[in-house]
Amino acid sequence: MVVMVGVDVHKDTHCAVAVDEAGRQVGEAVTVRATDAGHRRLLVWADRSFADARVVFAVEDCRHVSGRLERALLTAGCTVVRVPPKLMA
Repeated sequence: MVVMVGVDVHKDTHCAVAVDEAGRQVGEAVTVRATDAGHRRLLVWADRSFADARVVFAVEDCRHVSGRLERALLTAGCTVVRVPPKLMA
């Protein structure tokens, strides 16, 4: 099973929600601080919530805001896809 975690990035926080292959929300959404500790919390949430699935992170492509998160996810070995902001609705 593949779980897509969509991340809406903001200067101070990032909001993440997971959907299954059919686009149905799975689990609870999570909001984390836009800090190294917040990025670790997001990774722990994804690992614990979807341990039996392949997780792909779809991050809103606002590189001046999302770059640090993207680097943290890639460093942790995650698959990251950039999504244009107009498709994040």
